Amino acid sequence: MTDREAPPVIDLVAGGLAPEAASAAPLYARLRDHIRALVLDERLGAGSRLPASRVLARDLGLSRTTVELAYDELTAEGFVERRPGSGTYVVDLLPTRPAPVETAAPPPLAEPRLSALGRRLGGVPRFRDAPGVPAGFVPCLPSEEAFPIATWNRVLTEALHDRGRGLQQPTPLLGDPALRAALADHLARTRRVQCSADRILIVASTQQALGLLARLLTDPGEAVWLEDPGYLGARAVFQAHGAAVVPVPVDGDGLIVEAGTEAAPEARLAYVTPSHQYPTGVTLSTERRVALLAWAAETEAWILEDDYDSEFRHVGRPLAPLQSLDHEGRVVYIGSFNKVLFPGLRLAYVVLPEALVDVAERAVEAGGGQPSALVQATAAAFLERGHFAAHLRRSRAVYRDRRAALLGAVDEALAADVTLGPSETGLHVCARLPMGVSDVEVSARAAASGIHVPPLSPCMLGPEAASGLILGYAGVNEAAIWSGVRDLGRLLRDAA
Repeated sequence: MTDREAPPVIDLVAGGLAPEAASAAPLYARLRDHIRALVLDERLGAGSRLPASRVLARDLGLSRTTVELAYDELTAEGFVERRPGSGTYVVDLLPTRPAPVETAAPPPLAEPRLSALGRRLGGVPRFRDAPGVPAGFVPCLPSEEAFPIATWNRVLTEALHDRGRGLQQPTPLLGDPALRAALADHLARTRRVQCSADRILIVASTQQALGLLARLLTDPGEAVWLEDPGYLGARAVFQAHGAAVVPVPVDGDGLIVEAGTEAAPEARLAYVTPSHQYPTGVTLSTERRVALLAWAAETEAWILEDDYDSEFRHVGRPLAPLQSLDHEGRVVYIGSFNKVLFPGLRLAYVVLPEALVDVAERAVEAGGGQPSALVQATAAAFLERGHFAAHLRRSRAVYRDRRAALLGAVDEALAADVTLGPSETGLHVCARLPMGVSDVEVSARAAASGIHVPPLSPCMLGPEAASGLILGYAGVNEAAIWSGVRDLGRLLRDAA
């Protein structure tokens, strides 16, 4: 390689590297870092000769020792090499980069070739808010400040220390054994769920659970009962799967089982939220529970019980889940930590009937996508050491106060404009609007004012018209609740 003439000293100190510049780093480290950056940017190419340390030290006003230290570290890192009697040269360590070619972006495909699933997804309703949407009255969003993040971080560190290299190994297909054991104990004691650790499957979210169960339990074209109004996320899963979604109306006692049997008696599956129906907030009555279980047993159908928000019963004792009454093994119980702890956790669980355990394991093995082993280990320790129970006690108190604030604010500012649904359980209340008032328009005007409050009507599938707002209160403090409800009152009066 032919030696190149050393670049001017100014090239090496470009960008403001001067002895008097304020910096916490030693001068030799600043010089080393700057030369390294010039090499990586290819402003000093392979084979370039650096100035002699004596010359560079003189021109920069540094000691020769400072420059020698910088050169020595660059040599140790492999950026330069010292050739006795010749000088210091940049090493040829970077791959050759092709010259940039200016090309126009290809035109977008008018009709990309998609699978049947891909085409169905194009017509599936969106149910998540775009990033950056103000929190406002978002339903099912827990309080950030109520979560003991310092305790969680400490438990995470301890779990990493206690489990050590074991966390580098693949997690069992059903999930971390310690987490499943802690969950089985918790669910049996607090929710009267019939389960054992070997029947619990750990997943990332309720949505992932629904997708897996839709594939396992139904074929495209088969009928699936969905509550109407109901959870948009469940509708998205089953429509994407190609199921024949059958809207089953909900009244003050929950899902009307007779309406479902009349519309689709041979449905393969029913998705229900019996403890706190989404979005109306009603509870499935005992009579309806018995009727639903009888239908599933008679037709060999499956019931997916989404028990979201059931931990937060504000009036009376918590209601036993539908699964606790199931003696035929037809109910699949789904719960989530994401709404109880924090959404970014991505941790939920499924209590499977014995008959589905093996095939669920095979589905997980085929599809992958298990939650982080460290997150599962941390959640297990969080449960085992009583932190989860303590968090539930504290957050229940916080949410009771926020519920009271919401009910008080609505009574003061919205009583003439809305009719509130049940609020005994959960973290949101459904506020029905008068006929003729568009909830979509009210929601859009509220969003323009910085208040996020989802409309009720998109949750409807059947012919019944409904107009309302879904007021989540867990993620909003009392002052913001009062302020937001008063603003909503002004919006509704302006719309009248």
